[in-house]
Amino acid sequence: MPLGLAALFLALELPVAATRGKRAAFFRGWLWATSAGLLGLRFVPAVVDRFTPLGLAGGALALVLLAAFQALGWGLGSLVAWLLEARLAIDRRVAFPCGVLFACMWPGVFAWTPGALLSEWVPVIQLAELVGERGLSFLMALGVACVAWPLRRYFREEPPVASGKWQRNERSVLLGLGVWAVLFGYGLVRMQTLLRPRQLVKVALIQPATDARLRWEPTQRAEILNRLRRVTAEAEAAGAELSIWPEAAYPYLLSPVASHEPRGARAIHINGVKGPVLLGALTPARAPAGVKPEGQYNAATLIDADGHQQRPQAKLQLLWFGESLPIGQSSPWLRKVFYRAGGLVPGDEVVLLRHMSAGGEARIAVLNCYEDILPGVGRRMAAHGPNLLVNVTNDAWFEGSIESALHLRLSALRAVETRRDLVRSVNLGLPAWIDRTGRIRGIGSPSPAGYMLVTPSLNNGPPTFYVRAGDYPLISLLIVFVCWKGFREVRRHREQAST
Repeated sequence: MPLGLAALFLALELPVAATRGKRAAFFRGWLWATSAGLLGLRFVPAVVDRFTPLGLAGGALALVLLAAFQALGWGLGSLVAWLLEARLAIDRRVAFPCGVLFACMWPGVFAWTPGALLSEWVPVIQLAELVGERGLSFLMALGVACVAWPLRRYFREEPPVASGKWQRNERSVLLGLGVWAVLFGYGLVRMQTLLRPRQLVKVALIQPATDARLRWEPTQRAEILNRLRRVTAEAEAAGAELSIWPEAAYPYLLSPVASHEPRGARAIHINGVKGPVLLGALTPARAPAGVKPEGQYNAATLIDADGHQQRPQAKLQLLWFGESLPIGQSSPWLRKVFYRAGGLVPGDEVVLLRHMSAGGEARIAVLNCYEDILPGVGRRMAAHGPNLLVNVTNDAWFEGSIESALHLRLSALRAVETRRDLVRSVNLGLPAWIDRTGRIRGIGSPSPAGYMLVTPSLNNGPPTFYVRAGDYPLISLLIVFVCWKGFREVRRHREQAST
C-alpha cells in the first residue's frame, strides 16, 4: 500500500496545462482508485453471475460501475490536494495526505483505507487507538509523500538538483522516514504495555458451512438447524462457555424483543445443546402499537442456558445491493433482480448482549457483517462500554473468493481503535480471533462444518481516546491550519495589489 500511495503522489506531479489542472488531478486520483477497486473487488462478477439473472457480463459491468463509484472519493480527494496547493500554497507533502483523509471519508459499498490495508503490519497500526483508521491513513500518506518528494523532479522534467535543493530533499526523506519510525516505535512500545487481561472467556466459533442458496429454502431449515445444534453440542463438550453462530444462521424468525426461545422443532436447547448461544437471525421490525411492522431486522441475540432470549441487536448499517436498495422502493424491476435486498430495515440503537462467564461478565457488542470494517459503527458500539466485540458474518455469497480474507484484514482496526478483542463467526469464510493489538491469534476454515475454540480477553479498561473523540481533533486541526494558510494568502495578495 505505501508503494501505491507513492505512485498516486507522483502521478499527480505529471505536467499538465494550467487550464486542465483540476480536471487532471481528479481524473488521475479517480483512475488510480478505480484500478485498485477492479483488482480488490474482482470477486464481484462471479457473485452477480451466481445469484442474479444478470450473468457474467452483467457482473463485469457491476464490477466496473462499483469500482468507478467508490473511486469518486479518491478523485475528489486528489482535487482537494490540488486546490490546497494551487490556491492556498500549501506544501504538496501536506496537501496530499489531506486529500487522502478526504477520500477515506467518502462512503463506499466496500469501505477500505490505506491504514486498514496495512493491518498485517501490527506495530504500525497501534496509533489507531488515538487517531483511528483514517488518521492512520493520513500519517501514512504524509510519510510516503515526504519520502517520494525527491522523485518529483523526474516527473516535472526539472533541471538537475542543486546542492542546496538536494539538502532540502534529504531533509524531506528523513522527515518521511521519521513519520514511519514514530508509527513503528509507538507500536512496539505500546504493545509491550498491553498485558493480556486475566478475565478470559472460552468461546466456540461455529462453522455451519451452509450454502447461500440452501439458506433460503424452507425444506432445508430443519437440516440447517440440526447441523448447528450438533456442532454446538460438540463444542460445549470440548469446554465452550459460549457458542456463536454466524449472521442469519438461525433459519427461522425470532422475536424482536426479549422473550423465550422458540419451542418444539425450532428450539435451540435440544439434542444435547446446553447454551448459552449467541446467534444471528432475522426478526420482524419493531413498530409502534397499533401499526403493522414492515420489513425485518438483520439481528443478533443471545439465548442463555435457561432459554431466555435477550433483546436483539439489529444491524445499524445495511449493505447496499446486498440488504438494501437506494432506489429499490420505486423500482420493482430492481427489487426482482436483487430479490433478497430491499426487505431489511436498519436498527437505530446499540444493545449490548450479556453473558456471565467464569472470567466475569461479558458485555458484548455485535458488529453484524461488514459493520466491522466501518470505524463509525465500531466507535458507536464501543461508546456503550462493551468488553468484547463479536462479528457475525455470512460469507457464503463470496465462497471461494478473496473476499473473506480481505474482510478479515479490514476488520482488525476495530480491535485496535477500541482496545477490545474481536471474535468473528463466519459462515463459509474465515472465523477468527483478533486480540486488542490487532494481531490475529486464531483463524479457522471455511469448511467443513465444525467449530473453533478461542479464549478472548474481557477488557474492562476505559474507552480509548479515539472512541471518545473520533476523527474530530485531526479534522479540526487541519481546518484551522487551512484557514490560517488561506488568511495568509489573502493578506499576501492584498499587499501585492497595494504595491
